[in-house]
Amino acid sequence: MLLVTALMATTALGIDLMLPAFPDIRAEFGMAADSTKVAWIITAYFLGMAVGPWCFGPASDRFGRRTPLRAGLVLYGLSSAVAALAPSWPLVVASRFLWGIGAAGPRSLSIAMVMQDTKALLDFAAMRPAASKGPAGAVGYCMSGRYAVSAAIIFSIA
Repeated sequence: MLLVTALMATTALGIDLMLPAFPDIRAEFGMAADSTKVAWIITAYFLGMAVGPWCFGPASDRFGRRTPLRAGLVLYGLSSAVAALAPSWPLVVASRFLWGIGAAGPRSLSIAMVMQDTKALLDFAAMRPAASKGPAGAVGYCMSGRYAVSAAIIFSIA
C-alpha cells in the first residue's frame, strides 16, 4: 500500500514542484513579472493527465499493469528532464503535457489496484453470509449490481 501511495503522490509532485518556481520561470523565458502565460505549465500538465487514462487503461487491459506502469514512470521521468532542460517556452509546455500523460499512468493504475482490492473485499463480504446462512444468504450473494452486499446482509439477518 505504501507503493500505491507513492505512485499517487507523483501527480501532486508534478504540480507542486512548479508553483514556487513561477517567478524564476518568468525571468528565464523573458515574461513580464505579472504574466499569466506561465500558468500554461499547469494547464498542459492537467490536459496530459486527462488524456493519459485513455492510453493507460486499454494498455493495462491488454498488457497487465506492470508494463504500462513502468512506461508511465519512464515517460514521467524523461519529460520532466526535458522540461527542466528545455531552451524554449513551447518545448516546456509540450514536455509538461507529456509529463502529465506520464503522471496519469501511475495514478490511474493505482486507482485500479485499489478498486480491485476493494471489489475483492466486497465480494468476500457478500459471500460470507452465503456460506453461513444457507439459501437466504445464497440469494443475497447471487444478486448482482449495486445492492448485492445490502441484500446479503438483509438475508443473513432474516
